[in-house]
Amino acid sequence: MCNPAAIIGVAQGASSFIGARNAAKAQEEAQRRASLAENERLRSEQLSLRQQQAQTAVGRGQRKVSAEIAAREARAKARLAAGHAGISGLSVDAVINNLTRKEGAYISSEDMRAEMQDTALALQLEQGVIASHQNQLRINRPVPQASLLEAGLEGAMTGLNAANIMSRFTA
Repeated sequence: MCNPAAIIGVAQGASSFIGARNAAKAQEEAQRRASLAENERLRSEQLSLRQQQAQTAVGRGQRKVSAEIAAREARAKARLAAGHAGISGLSVDAVINNLTRKEGAYISSEDMRAEMQDTALALQLEQGVIASHQNQLRINRPVPQASLLEAGLEGAMTGLNAANIMSRFTA
């Protein structure tokens, strides 16, 4: 005849093992989904930053073209005004050179601003990658796996406790 305490112990051990295995599988699936979501979040963040960079570059290009056109017009007006006034020579050249210098200074400042913005963007992108890596480490902590030994010991303890209780009633 089968010992009821042994049956209870085996059933409890098997149930414990199956439950732990299912919990581990569920946790691994949750981690997989969270990891994919984090990857998508980082990709979206980087795409957004790159789009902002592109928009800024377009605006900067438009400002530079406008400055070049305005400088060209200012030089043409200065030459025309000097011609109507009968002025020529070094004084006209000095005015034209001053307008060209101002245009160059503006273009140079736009280029310097672009370099600083690109550096700031590179730092933002790097910080995003670091933050994402930290999130991935937090998400993907090791999942405790089901252990036959632990389940067997739990089942044995349950069986022994059941045998002890049953011996009190049959004695």
